[in-house]
Amino acid sequence: HCVDMLIKEGLVENIYKQQVIEREKKSPTGLKFKDITISLAHGDSVGVNKTSMVVARCVNRPEFALMDDPNTFVRVDAVILLAVNNPNNHIHILAKLIEALSKKEVCEIILHSEEEEEVCDVLFKELWKEKGE
Repeated sequence: HCVDMLIKEGLVENIYKQQVIEREKKSPTGLKFKDITISLAHGDSVGVNKTSMVVARCVNRPEFALMDDPNTFVRVDAVILLAVNNPNNHIHILAKLIEALSKKEVCEIILHSEEEEEVCDVLFKELWKEKGE
């Protein structure tokens, strides 16, 4: 569903959907933080027209295998789908997202905000701020 949203907006090509599915099979994306459990889904840069992100809260909390223990499954609160068009930026953006998800206030907004714009704003600020700001 998340990839379909990006395809509809022209941000990624159809090929990206299969990349995300295959990546999940080979390298699971479940991550458990103190205040939130998420899937940080992503694929390669092939078929990504513009770096984009979709955040989806999961009402039914589907299971994803943990990134650091693929034999353990966790129910996720949200899926964050990341599509990065420059492979050189991929690791940096993932690291910034992981740093942001370690903050209680960021997790609270993702989990409880009724305003899509508030979720986008907090993640944008976390991703693009420089150290020391």
